[in-house]
Amino acid sequence: MPNGTRPSRRKISVQRFKQTLLAWRLIGTIAYRAWPLGAFLVPFAVLMQQVLGSVVVAFASSQVVVALQNSDLWQLTLWLGLIALAMVVSGASIVIVEKLQDIMEQRCVQAVNQLLMQALIEQPSIEHLEVKSYTDKLKFIRNEAYLPSNLFLNLAALIGVFATLAISFVLLANVHWVLACCILLASPIGLVRAKALSKEYALIWNAIPDERLAESYLQLAVQPNNAKEILMFQNHNAILERYQALRHMVMRSRSKGKLQHLLPSFLLGLTQGLILCLGLVFLIYAVLQHEVSIAQAVLGITLLRGTLNSSVIFLDKIGRLIEQGVLADNFLQMLSYRSPLRNQARDALPTRLREGIHFQNVSFAYPGSERMALEKLNFTLPAGRVIALVGENGSGKTSLLKLIARLYDPNQGEIRIDSAKLTEVDLEAWRANISLVQQDFAQYHFRLRESVGLGDLKALADDQRIHQALSDVGAESLIEKLPHGLDSQLGREFQGGSELSLGQWQRVALARARMKNEPLILILDEPMASLDPFAERAILNQFRRLSKKTIEKGGIVLLVSHRLELMDIVDLVVVLEDGRLKEIGSHAALAQSDGLYAELMQIRAQNKAAL
Repeated sequence: MPNGTRPSRRKISVQRFKQTLLAWRLIGTIAYRAWPLGAFLVPFAVLMQQVLGSVVVAFASSQVVVALQNSDLWQLTLWLGLIALAMVVSGASIVIVEKLQDIMEQRCVQAVNQLLMQALIEQPSIEHLEVKSYTDKLKFIRNEAYLPSNLFLNLAALIGVFATLAISFVLLANVHWVLACCILLASPIGLVRAKALSKEYALIWNAIPDERLAESYLQLAVQPNNAKEILMFQNHNAILERYQALRHMVMRSRSKGKLQHLLPSFLLGLTQGLILCLGLVFLIYAVLQHEVSIAQAVLGITLLRGTLNSSVIFLDKIGRLIEQGVLADNFLQMLSYRSPLRNQARDALPTRLREGIHFQNVSFAYPGSERMALEKLNFTLPAGRVIALVGENGSGKTSLLKLIARLYDPNQGEIRIDSAKLTEVDLEAWRANISLVQQDFAQYHFRLRESVGLGDLKALADDQRIHQALSDVGAESLIEKLPHGLDSQLGREFQGGSELSLGQWQRVALARARMKNEPLILILDEPMASLDPFAERAILNQFRRLSKKTIEKGGIVLLVSHRLELMDIVDLVVVLEDGRLKEIGSHAALAQSDGLYAELMQIRAQNKAAL
C-alpha cells in the first residue's frame, strides 16, 4: 500500500474517534439531564455489586480459612458476618440496579423522543422526511431510544469491573504471579465477542427497511379506514401473509445477529474452564510445595474464577461502548442535520404585492430523484388574482405549491416576490403570510377549539373568531352537534371522543385556514375533494368574498382542483403537463382554444354526459 494513503486513513480514524467521543458525550448528557440523581445512583449501585460480590467475598473467605486454622471464634464470626453482609448488599444491588435502570430507561426514551420531535419540527423544510437514509436512521433511533440509559449502565459497569479487576489483580499477584498471568489468557476471546457484537448491529441495521415496511402493513390492520377496505376486498389473508413474511425476515436477521455470539461464547466458556482447571492444579501443587497457604489458595481460586469473568466482561463492555458509540453517532447525525434551505432574510417582505410571484427558469427535482418534477418554468402569478393550477396527476401542481411555500428551493432558476428573491425574504415572515389547506389535510385529534385554533395559536381562547371561522366554511353546525361544543374531543379512539366524517374533517381544515387574518397567499390544494360540487362552489365563492381584503392588498388565492366546471370563478388558469408550463390564460380563453385545457374540458363533459 502506498505510504501516501496512510496519513489520510489515520486522519479519518482520528476524526471518527473524535466523532464517537462527541456522540458519547451527547448521549451521556441526555441520560444525565433525563435523571440527574439516577446518573449517580446507577454507577454507585453497580460498583457495590461488582466489588462486594467478588473481591470482598473472596478475601473474607480466605480469612475464614485462617480463622478456622487458628480456632479463632471471634475472627470466624467477624469474617462470616462480613461475607453475609457483602452478599446481602450485592444481592440487593442487583435488584436496585434493575429498578434504577428501568426508571432511567423510561426517562431516557422520553428525552430522546422529545429531542427527535424537536429536531424534526424545527427543520425549515420537509426534505429530510422524504430521504430514505434519514427515515431509516429515524426508525433505528426510535427503536434504540433507550440507548442513553444502556450506554450509561455499560459505562458504570465498565468502571465497576475495572475497579474489581485492579483489586483482584493485586490480590492474585500477592498470592502468586502465575495466577495474575492467567487472567490475560481469556482476553482474546473477549475481543472475538466484541467483533460478534459489531456483526449483530450490522444485521439489525440492514433489516430496518423490511421492518418499516412490515410496520406499514400492521398499520393497515390498525387504522379503521384501512381496515374497512381490507374487510370489503377480503384481502386480509394476503396482508397478513406479507406482514408475516417481512417479520420473518426481520427476525431471521436479528436471530442471525444473536447467533454471532454462539461460537465466541462457547470458546469463552471452554477457555475459562481450562484456565480455572490449570489454576486449581497449580494451587494444589503450590500448597503441597508450601509456596502458598491454604487460605491463600482459597483466595486465589475464588478470585481467579471471578476475575476471569470480569476480564471478559471488561472487554465485552468496551466492545459494547464502541458499538453504542456508533449508534450514538447516528443519533448525533439526526440531531445535527441541517436543512439546505437557509433563511437569509436580506429583503423585507412587502406588505402589499404589486407585481406578483415571478418564476424565472425554475427547475426542481426531489432529493434522490433524477426525474424533474418541474422544468424550465417562466411565468408570473399576478398580484390580486384568484388563480387555478390545472393538470393531470403528476403534472407538478403540488410541487409548485411547495416551492411557493418554500418547503423546498428550486434546483435551478429563482422565484421572486415582486422584485425580491424568495430565498432572500425572511422565511418565517413569508410563511406567516401563507394560509394553506392541502389535499392530504391533517386530522388533529385534539379538541375542536384546538383543531381549528392551530391556524392562529394566539386565538385559541377567542371563541368568537373560532365560531366565525367555522361559520365561514359552513361548519357552524358542528358546535351544536358535538357534545361539548368547541371543547369536544375529536377522535373516537379517545374516551368521550367524537368521530367526524371526511367532509367534516375537511371543513375543520378549511376553518383552520380561515384563522389567519388577511394572508398574502391562500393555497387551496384540492381542499374540498370530499365535498360535493355544489358545496365546493359555495365555499369557494365564500372564500373569494372573504379574501377580498387579501386580494385588495395584492394577495393571491391559489386553487388546485380537478373540477374544471368550477374554473369560471377564477381569474387565471395555469395548465401544467409533466412539470412544464403548457398553457396560461383565462378560463374563457383557454376553453375556446385548441389546447390541453380545452381537451380536458371536453373529456370532463363527455364523462359527465355518460353518467
